[in-house]
Formats: sequence, C-alpha cells, structure tokens
Amino acid sequence: MDKFILLSLVGLGIATAKSQINYQLDSVNRLDSIPIVIKGRIEGGNSFHDTIKLAYLKVDTYAATVGAERRELITNDKGEFGCSLSGIHNPGRLNLILCGYSNIYANIYESLEGYIVEPGDSVFIIIKRTEGKLIYIFSGRGATKYQCRKEIDIEKKQIDSAIGKERQSQAFWDIENWGRRKIYADSIIKIEMKIVNLFKKDITSVTYRILQADIIGEIENDYLVNFYIQEYIDKNEVQNHNLYQQFLSLQVDTTQSNILAFSPNYIHYLILSSLLHLYIEKGCNNNYNLPTVYSKGIKEWYFHLKNDYCGPLRDMALISLLTDNRIGNNGTDYDDCLKDALTTIETQYIKETAKRWFGVKSKGSIAYNFALSDTSGKIIHLSDFLCKIVLIDIWFTGCGGCREWAKEAEKNLYPKFKNNANIIFVSISGDQNKNKWLQSVRAEKYSRKENINLYTDGLGFNHPFMKFYDFYGGPYLMLIDRNSRIYSCAPPRDANELADLIFKVLGEKNKLVNK
Repeated sequence: MDKFILLSLVGLGIATAKSQINYQLDSVNRLDSIPIVIKGRIEGGNSFHDTIKLAYLKVDTYAATVGAERRELITNDKGEFGCSLSGIHNPGRLNLILCGYSNIYANIYESLEGYIVEPGDSVFIIIKRTEGKLIYIFSGRGATKYQCRKEIDIEKKQIDSAIGKERQSQAFWDIENWGRRKIYADSIIKIEMKIVNLFKKDITSVTYRILQADIIGEIENDYLVNFYIQEYIDKNEVQNHNLYQQFLSLQVDTTQSNILAFSPNYIHYLILSSLLHLYIEKGCNNNYNLPTVYSKGIKEWYFHLKNDYCGPLRDMALISLLTDNRIGNNGTDYDDCLKDALTTIETQYIKETAKRWFGVKSKGSIAYNFALSDTSGKIIHLSDFLCKIVLIDIWFTGCGGCREWAKEAEKNLYPKFKNNANIIFVSISGDQNKNKWLQSVRAEKYSRKENINLYTDGLGFNHPFMKFYDFYGGPYLMLIDRNSRIYSCAPPRDANELADLIFKVLGEKNKLVNK
C-alpha cells in the first residue's frame, strides 16, 4: 500500500497561458457571448486530409450528450485544422478524436474526451504522431487546463497499471475490505488533486472546482458507490447494518451547486448515491437495485433526487437521469417524470435541454418521417408504415451492446411476431461506410435480413434523423404507434418485456389522426 501511495507523479510539462477572459456563470441565455476557437496541426506521418471529429457539449448528461454541436474537420496540406464555436456563455466539454485519413472508427487514435472549455478559449493543439501513441502540446488562451487534464489522464494510466493486479483479485472487492478501498480512493484523489494544484494559479477558479469535482466523482463512484450497487445491491447480498452506515457516511457536497452542475462525473456520483440511500431507506428492498428500477420504474428515484437537492445540481441530476438510454418504458412512469421535470427545472440552459428532450421524445409526439435507403437502394419513409406498429433499432458496426441486443432479439423477440404483418422491425445503422454496413447486414450480427435495414447515406450519426433524436451510438430503441407517433423512446431492453409492450400496443385500437 505504501508503494501505491508514494507513486511518483509524471513530469509535468506546463503550457503556460495565464491570460483568461473574465466571464460570469449564467443561468439564462444572453445576447452577448464569447466564442471558443480551437485550432491545431498534426505532425508526423502523412497528415494531409486527416479527419478530426470534434464535439462541443453544452450540456453533458454523462449518459447522453443532448444537443451537442459536432464538427468534422479535414486537415489541409500542412496538416492544419480549426473551427470557432459561438453562443458560449458557460463552461462546456470538448471531445476531439483524430480518425486519420481513413476516417474509420476502428482506427481511432488516443483522443481527448470531456475536456473543459470556457468562454474565450483560443487554444492551439499540436498533435504529434509517434510510435504507438500521440503527444499533445497545448498553447494559447485557456490552454493550461487542457495540459492539466492531460497530465491527470497520464497519471490515471500509471495508477491503473500499478494496482491493476490487486484490483483484479476477488479479495480486493470483498465486502469486508471497504476500509482498504476507501484508503485507495482517498489516495488517488490526493495524487490527482496534487496535479491540479500545480496548475491552480494559471486556471480559473471555476475550472479548478470543476476538475476537483470530476476527480472526486469519478473515484468515489469507481471504488465505492458504483461497486456496492453493482456487486451487492443488484445481487441483494448486503446484509450488514454497519455497512449501511458506511454507505450513508458518503456525504455528497452540494455547495457551489452552479459549478458542480458542470461535472458529469460528480452528477453521476450524486445520482447513484441517491439510489443507494433510497435502497437503504426502503429496508434494502431488491426492487430498488439498478436492473429493477431501469426496467420497472424510476419515479421514486427521480423524486428522491428532486427532493434531496436544489438549484443547478438538482436540475442537472434530473435531466441526466431522464436521458439515460438504459431506462425502459414503464407505463406512464417515464412520461410523468419528464412532465414534472419541465416544471421543476429552473436553470435556463438545462431547462432548454429538458424541453427539447420532452418535445421530441415524449409519448404522442409526431415521429420524424425519415427517408433512408434500404439494401437495394430503395428509399423508405416512416410514413410508408402508417397503420403499422414500428420498432426502430439504432446500431453501428463494432458496437458490443448492439450485438448483444441483436442476440437477445433473435432469441426472445422476433419469434413471437413471426408472420405478424402488423409489426414492422426497422434497423437503422450509424455506419458511414456503405460496404461495411452491407457486410454487417449480411453477417446478421447486429440485425437480421428480415428486418427493414436502412442506411444513413454516408452521414452516419450526423444524419438529420440521428441528430433530431440525439442518437450518437447504440443500441437505441423506439416504438412507433399506428399514427406514426412516439409510443416510447425508452422501451424495455429486455426482449420478453418489450414483446409484452408490443402486444399491448397491437391490442390498442388507435383512431388514426389526420396530419
């Protein structure tokens, strides 16, 4: 343990860029804004016409990035790229991926994920290709926080390597070793905060607090809260009153709510801690483990969050929970929570996200009438299936969850509707490469040939249909009723439960609505 605590920090190459633009955290949108400029150059290898995928996340809900602004940048003959983002009032998150000339997900290099961006940032990023890795050099206004975050990422790899074998042992995760894991968690937080403190004088106070929240949220979740939920509560193995008290001793800091709301790690920590407390309050009832609440109903969890917290922290927790794609349909439960969120959430930029999510995904909303090509090149519209029930499945090649869902559906869903002409199964791929999509359709690893298999014409998840529903991955499911309206944007991921829901919709005598 001593060896672990004394892990040396990596050498810190600090890119100094002390000048900061003063801005004030805003809960409402103003007419004035300070743009963010991201430019850079790729060095090493042939960098002509490399592809850079960049995403700016105004509201990062951890489980879903709602309303993200995405750019695909192509380098010039000097390996240079750049863009400007406007309308920025508050800190956001930046994802940057160097995909290379082939622009194929399977060849993605090491990326920047969840890096904090602030109004007024003007950062230049040099990406150096070396043997087996990329080296990032940051300069410009606001660049210091990027360097700080990169040093934290490097330190994480060293920590994972140092304690990897011990973490893999069952003894480390035995329930009696709570105290040992707590020591580990506290030690890692101290090591990573030591890095942040080295940069403190050259970053804004807002960035400093968000980085601190990111670290605490991630480590406390990883070593303590999430572990106990997954390994013991989900398996209903927690039977020790003293352990409950240890759970309850994990107090979530709610001071500076407006700043903590910008940390998705901390929000996720808050959400799972709330479920943990709810489980204990309900006498350790197994109906309050993750699999059950996701499939049967989140209403009590939702209102537990609503009643325990306030301000932007509460608002961000509510929208993060509601945008989690693991939540299944449970009667009016999900829609009731969405409706309540619209009246509860007060923080303007979060309220806008809630309105958009509710507006396009709530039950009864008119579904997006896509026009997509099938495997023969024929254009298929959603309106072609009027008077039919439609289950839409979103997937992409290489998605492990999509592959598992396809197996589950093949075994427990499709056989129940064999020769039933009233239900249509539509599979829409986020693949950009048409040949890859066609190969995957033929292989039937993610879909099946009997489905209506559709292609987004090379746009992938940048297709208007995908962007309308904020689909940037998979698997996602949507159930459309006979009127081409949303029945559920969060149907059960359990095939048997989904089949029951489809039978219910098939049994409902909808009166067709004139549109």
